[in-house]
Amino acid sequence: MDADGLSIVQPGDSDVIRYGLINAGSGNFMSRSVGRQAIVNSASRKVNGNRPPRVVGLTFNSPPDSTYVPGDTIVATVEFSHSVDVTTTGGMPQLAVAMPTGTVQAVYASGSGSESLAFRYVVVAGNRDFDGISVVATALALNGGTITTAGSTTENAVLGLGDAAVTDSPGHRVAPSRTWVSDLSLNTPIANATYEPGDTIVATVTFTKTVDVDVTGGTPSLGLGIGSNTRQAQYVSGTGTQALEFRYVTTSSDMDANGLSIANNALGLNSGTITTAGAAAVLWLGGHTLTDDARYLVSGTQTGAAVSDVAVTSVPPADSTYGATEEIEVSVTFNRPVDVVTTGGTPQLALTVGTNTRQAPYASGTGTRT
Repeated sequence: MDADGLSIVQPGDSDVIRYGLINAGSGNFMSRSVGRQAIVNSASRKVNGNRPPRVVGLTFNSPPDSTYVPGDTIVATVEFSHSVDVTTTGGMPQLAVAMPTGTVQAVYASGSGSESLAFRYVVVAGNRDFDGISVVATALALNGGTITTAGSTTENAVLGLGDAAVTDSPGHRVAPSRTWVSDLSLNTPIANATYEPGDTIVATVTFTKTVDVDVTGGTPSLGLGIGSNTRQAQYVSGTGTQALEFRYVTTSSDMDANGLSIANNALGLNSGTITTAGAAAVLWLGGHTLTDDARYLVSGTQTGAAVSDVAVTSVPPADSTYGATEEIEVSVTFNRPVDVVTTGGTPQLALTVGTNTRQAPYASGTGTRT
């Protein structure tokens, strides 16, 4: 014990360094007295061999997929600097676990007589924290019980968590199920980052696990913020996989010069279901949202179709060579569906064959992009 503070040398001592010599070089030996460098009663370096236990660490059990679901137990272990005794006759100590849906209490379960105390809470329906649970510095409370130095009934432990407090622990999320949205992507607009009337917005929502979609009662949809309106992209495919596809065809009344927005709660069931092994998937998009994304503008005016690709789609039957009477097929792809009218004549595509130009007449594809 030293309530006044640590000293290097007491007044009157001349040799603080004993039983050895310090060679300063050239055969000279230093004085063993610290002289003016002595430290006497350093108030910032007191000694207390009976310092009460304090919290030095906080850990949680690891749930599957880093997510607790209803019925799972959150086990929080509070580590003290030395052993503590817990009494529960007047009440059970608790550790407050913070979630956006409300703070819950993990109740003391075991550990008295050791340095580690375990607190437990069973997750119930309605508990949610997609960012990860938090425990603030003042979360540990006695609740009528006691936490004292082992072997003592009067020396109370320090309850503040200090640096052991946790904020949004990513490995300890709380959700209705372990299936949630892991990604959201959109198809690239055809013209200058802009969807035009008749273009299809294709949104792909990817989940952490394979999901099944049941549309018997209704079709799930994804709300698209276009200007001041919300348009619904309808589910079209993906059941039995991790990626679900939603589609919406734009019209002349759709305008958004700032870019599409998709909110956290944009995914709706509409009386359908999205499940994994019978358990409902979490529909909250979390961080996979869009806000006025300039990569996805929407215009109510169409600029007209344009050729986006040309490819020879037929294969020569032998030696990479077309012979007489053999057909050469070429596909011309546009940036949007086109209609072909042949009442006044048949469109043709000029092919250069050697030194000659030959015409390939239109064969099929009206109403499509190719």
